[in-house]
Amino acid sequence: MIVSRLAKVILIGLLTSSLANAQARLEIDETTFNFGYIPQVCKVAHSYVMRASGTDSLKILNVKPGCGCTKAPIKKEVVAPGDSTAVELIFTSIESYRGVVQKTATVTCNDDARGTFSLRFKATINTHPDSAKPAQLTPWNIDITSATRAKEFDVLVKNVSQEPLQLALVSYPFEFINVTLPSGSINPGSTGTIKVKVAPGCKDNEFEKSFTFTTGTASDSPRYTVPVVLGKPTAQSSTH
Repeated sequence: MIVSRLAKVILIGLLTSSLANAQARLEIDETTFNFGYIPQVCKVAHSYVMRASGTDSLKILNVKPGCGCTKAPIKKEVVAPGDSTAVELIFTSIESYRGVVQKTATVTCNDDARGTFSLRFKATINTHPDSAKPAQLTPWNIDITSATRAKEFDVLVKNVSQEPLQLALVSYPFEFINVTLPSGSINPGSTGTIKVKVAPGCKDNEFEKSFTFTTGTASDSPRYTVPVVLGKPTAQSSTH
């Protein structure tokens, strides 16, 4: 009887200690993103993946965009240990925007070490696509309808610089679109073709996404982001 009671006390103590030490931890690979050059009137999006690495469930308590031109939907607010979630920042650019634009969203979670932190992005609004350097894109927006859903779309990339361009994907929503870059370099004066189509497994009838690529291997090589819209018109207005 004494042994049984002692075992119960030890078990309760262990459970209490385990609960007391349970902690939520958030891991995130990036808190900033550079879209590079984007069209003047468009929507671009990037997802910030967050993982629960602690012993307790991670809870995203609040996500607050800095202004009305940025939306921040979250995939799920409660994340079990070992699982992940994502906050997608969606930026609407309109005709009044010029030059470099920087926006933020504030995230509050139950990881005591982080508490509240910011997600940031920047983009350079290209108001004169025909004079863009080192590359000129045609078209710079891809609008897909239900009738053209199965079609493969081309984005022509003309090298208007004096050096070869080596394109590489930086980010793209693989659940929604497939993106194939031209193989090899694009020589000065030449044109390469990016192939884009809706991913076979995508079940959405509407989405507003984008993909970002870089034009070289250096960390500061110019980037370009191409909006890809299914079933919705290209953005024309926004509150900011």
